[in-house]
Amino acid sequence: MIDILGFRRPVKPRRPIKILSAFFILLVSHHMASCGRIQTAQTSSAKEMSPNLREAVPARARKALALASSQTAVFEGVQTLKCTLMRIRFSQFERSVGDFKQFCIENDQNRGPIIDEIQKAVEGETRTGKGPNNGRNWCASFLQWLVLNVEKEEPAFKSRLPATRYAVQQVSRAPKCIFHPKGVIPEAGWIVVWQKSADKTRGHTEMVISANRADDGSVVMDSIGGNTTGTVGETDGEEVVAPKNLPQGIRPRLSQDPEKMRDARLLGYVNPWIGTSDECRDSTPVGEIP
Repeated sequence: MIDILGFRRPVKPRRPIKILSAFFILLVSHHMASCGRIQTAQTSSAKEMSPNLREAVPARARKALALASSQTAVFEGVQTLKCTLMRIRFSQFERSVGDFKQFCIENDQNRGPIIDEIQKAVEGETRTGKGPNNGRNWCASFLQWLVLNVEKEEPAFKSRLPATRYAVQQVSRAPKCIFHPKGVIPEAGWIVVWQKSADKTRGHTEMVISANRADDGSVVMDSIGGNTTGTVGETDGEEVVAPKNLPQGIRPRLSQDPEKMRDARLLGYVNPWIGTSDECRDSTPVGEIP
């Protein structure tokens, strides 16, 4: 039985939706496993860490990616089913479109039960889970929400990732010790940030699932993010409109060269799993990248 605006009715399970949800979780888990085997050897950052930190950082990343993949299932499964039934209700009882958008999780107003919770991750310049929800684009808030949940699970850990609702500020305000420029092979759990060509204050951000170097020397990356359609070449974040008929949600973006996003440039990567109590060779902010 599903309760929709006070109306209870039996609903048969939607097997295709469940299969799709399970597929996304399995896919992310597979990439997490493969990334854990190859990424440490491909980057120099792990070699610079203490033994304890080399263990803690991947563990924190795995927690965040597992949470991200579970939310993919929520977006693609139960919530989609509820919104489909809501459409039937509106057509039968002439419910307002505004009520529908407020309830459903994927809509052009950036509102919905789970989105509202994600939007609360940042309050001012702090991750508290009590911030306001004003219907802003939420690609950066989604990643902040993932970090916040890992911080809650590991009370001694406080990420050096700056608390912000803006994608580009995750780089400009980040300490240099957690920033990695484009061209490197990012590790699982790193945050990738793009900057819009038309407005350098806006951009899009996701979390790396896995990455490797292609035969032509370019970096090929799989990532997962919020406020996105997952469409190759599209950045669906700060003030970026999603393609028509493709609602924005939490979806993986597969086999994408991060330097070939349409109307955007790759700023670089941030490792959010270095804590304030962990070593940091250079804590000065990255600032704007020319």
